[in-house]
Formats: sequence, C-alpha cells, structure tokens
Amino acid sequence: MDRRRLAVLLVSALLMFLISAGAVLGVAQATQSSQGRAWIRSVVERQLARAVHGRLHLGALGGSFITDLSIDTLDIRDTTGAVVLATGPVRATFDPRDLMDGRLLIRSLVLTRPVAALRQDAAGHWNVTEAFRRTAGPRRPRRRAGPRRPPPPMP
Repeated sequence: MDRRRLAVLLVSALLMFLISAGAVLGVAQATQSSQGRAWIRSVVERQLARAVHGRLHLGALGGSFITDLSIDTLDIRDTTGAVVLATGPVRATFDPRDLMDGRLLIRSLVLTRPVAALRQDAAGHWNVTEAFRRTAGPRRPRRRAGPRRPPPPMP
C-alpha cells in the first residue's frame, strides 16, 4: 500500500473513532448528569403529556437508563385537577435489545405508595377514560416491525 492510501486509511479510522467516542460521551453526559437527566425528563414529560388530557408530572429520573429507570414521583390529574394516578418512587427494568427493536417490554415494575382514584360521573363516564382519551385527529400509520417487503417487480 502506498503512503497516501495508508494516510487516508489512518485519518478515516481516527475520524470514525472520534465520532464514535463523541457519541458515547454525549449519551453518557445526557444520562448520567443532573442537567442531562432534567432535559430527558422534560422531553419525556412533554411526550407523555400529549396523551393525557389533564396534567402530568414526572419527578426526578434515576437509574442507569440502559437496563433500568426510576422516577421519583408520578402524578396524573384529570382536567378538573382531581387525582387519577399518583405514586411515590417508580422503578422499571427492561432489556435494551427490546428498545433497539422498537418496542418497550418492561421486565419488572415496582410502584411505591400508588393511589388510583377511579370515579364515574352521572353520565357514566370514568375519569380514567377521559384523562387518557384519544383525540379525533388523523392517525399516523404504524411502522411494521421486521424487514420491509421488497418492491414489486418492474414490468
């Protein structure tokens, strides 16, 4: 191999190593620092709040984020401000390979001091169904798991 090709190969390998190291350090910074965990908590809280008609509060996040996650407090209230679900610390364990496959399979879930207040109004509607009801907007098609179908053959 001539010197130029060797130099290009070494620079390319070094660049790939630096990009990979930066990605690993970025993930570590986001999951292991208090600022990173607060940012992740706000993003997750915003996403979950889209499914709740009322108010949702997540407490501080903990755990390794790779195989387990803990939430200091969880509080879900309906539109009137009444409690639907409130807990103390919540701890969940999962397998990261499931996350890479695009699914969330919780291996264990521990709720400390859970309080669920289920109420039915005079019209027969439960507060739980009202707090988690779906909006009537257009639905996005779900992505299929697994390999995609090949395109049809050209005529």
